[in-house]
Amino acid sequence: MKTRNIIGLAAVAIMVIACGSNSSKRDKRNVISQSDIVEQREERNSNSVTLPNFTQNDISGQPVNLHKAISDNKVTLIDFWASWCGPCRAEMPNVARIYERYKDKGFGIIGISLDEDADSWMTAVQAMDMKWLQLSDLNGWNNEISSSLGIRSIPFTIVVDSNARVLAVGLRGEELERKIEELL
Repeated sequence: MKTRNIIGLAAVAIMVIACGSNSSKRDKRNVISQSDIVEQREERNSNSVTLPNFTQNDISGQPVNLHKAISDNKVTLIDFWASWCGPCRAEMPNVARIYERYKDKGFGIIGISLDEDADSWMTAVQAMDMKWLQLSDLNGWNNEISSSLGIRSIPFTIVVDSNARVLAVGLRGEELERKIEELL
């Protein structure tokens, strides 16, 4: 399982590096670098990569500090999605089921929408009964969080602990649920 996590984290690092040419608008301190991944491979503890901190508005327009929201849970799923994304919508019933099953055991979800239109975002959240925290800067693919991490396809998930240390990336379906169950 450590190999799978390392491969997943390496994939995130590669995406970050591949997007580096557009980094003039980004704070370079927020990018998970290739050296972070190399260091992680060398450490026995595979939880050494920490998700950068950001602040984005929730669905009611209130700013939310990502690390603060993550610290409220033992394990948090960061779910990158959009209202116009068919695979995201198809995966949402599974995400909702996992949320309902584990929410009282220290599990939380933070949805990060890559929508550009607030009405589409809010309508999708209500229609799919997403009861967990939703964040967006309404900049689509230029969302500060997803672009800083180099995310180029959705749905995309990152599982973190209460200190925002990355535990797994890119999990969906049964594999995601098994990981959440294992971590809790």
